[in-house]
Amino acid sequence: MTPIQTKEQLRRVFTVYPSFRTYLESLDDGAATLESWIRILALCDEEDVQGVVDEICDGLREPVSKFQKPDQLPFNLRAEACDRRAKRTKATEQDEKYHQPIRSKANQWLRQQRTGRIAIQLGVLVREGKLTREENDRRMDELLEWDKGRLTAPAWLEAMQ
Repeated sequence: MTPIQTKEQLRRVFTVYPSFRTYLESLDDGAATLESWIRILALCDEEDVQGVVDEICDGLREPVSKFQKPDQLPFNLRAEACDRRAKRTKATEQDEKYHQPIRSKANQWLRQQRTGRIAIQLGVLVREGKLTREENDRRMDELLEWDKGRLTAPAWLEAMQ
């Protein structure tokens, strides 16, 4: 987050909870404290901090617990923002690991699906009497060799796709 973005989010909290602004004003060097709060939040993602601040402004979350001092605000914001980033990162990793197959595996799967579809079409042609069993066996051998990458696609295969 940039310092400007961080100041904007803190300003939103100060608007809803003016006691934090009063706390900073009561300090001997409130400006330095505010700058340190901005540095504490600098490594957080803006969307995560904004989400936490939105919840605070909507009354869904307390900025600090009732036993914490006001100076714990940036630490609470950072902790929740980091938790959200960790959850998002974990969800992304799981999505990549389990739901997005490796490209070569995806291509292999698609080929197998196509091979199965073509084999079914050949079987239908045999049942309809448009293809002899011997011709079907020869085409199935060519189909399997093509699927393994050992053979270029025969002319009859191009016609079926």
